[in-house]
Amino acid sequence: MTKGGHERELVQQAPLADGWRFDPSALLRAVNVLAGWDAAVVLELLEECLSNLERTPRTTTQVTDASGLALVARLVFPSRDASHPLPAPALGQPDLAAPADLTTWPFFPLSPVDDLPFLVVGGYRAGGALDLRGWFARCAELGEVRRQPLIPRSSPVDAAEALIATPQWQILVPQARRPRYMAMIRGQALRASMPAARIPEDAGVTLANRDPAEAERLWHGYAKAVRSRAIRWDPATGRFISTAEPQIS
Repeated sequence: MTKGGHERELVQQAPLADGWRFDPSALLRAVNVLAGWDAAVVLELLEECLSNLERTPRTTTQVTDASGLALVARLVFPSRDASHPLPAPALGQPDLAAPADLTTWPFFPLSPVDDLPFLVVGGYRAGGALDLRGWFARCAELGEVRRQPLIPRSSPVDAAEALIATPQWQILVPQARRPRYMAMIRGQALRASMPAARIPEDAGVTLANRDPAEAERLWHGYAKAVRSRAIRWDPATGRFISTAEPQIS
């Protein structure tokens, strides 16, 4: 391994494939630090991080410890041919059925909006042995390392609203489940906005545990607070930062 410990640490801190706790900013930091690397070096780092996680698992939840690495590989290796997206990672059975046509969701289970990645599934049910090393190798074979870092071009709350308004999202998520998954996506946007946006740390969890009408009311208040901070992505820190003082209403 020719790269330093900083890059390894960011990759190992990538968020797990748990939509209810997922932080898009943390995934961006892990992916962006690999942009422009040689594919063989990226593959070596992913395999090294996987070995580290196998020796010291981070969690006992049903989401595999290595699911964060799978999300990094998913985003850092875009397909060379957009008409033939890479296969989704075999993490188990997602709580939302994978789309039959992956050209509409080329990074499933992720959906980048203005370069900010959202995780559109809540989680996975374990199913069979995972061959993530083989899947990493397939990503390196069929994809190419992203040349430039991802730079979100809009506020996370605006990106979340853009995602849930797309026909693809409305097809993916059954109508009866949309309020809950809408709260999940919005929670991810709020998580990405912290700490620049002065909103409660548990705002995303709060949305998911309220009835749809109350969640909608809370969301509009949180979104207003985020927009009042005029946040933008800061490549140097890998976080959203505020460019304005909050409005008091």
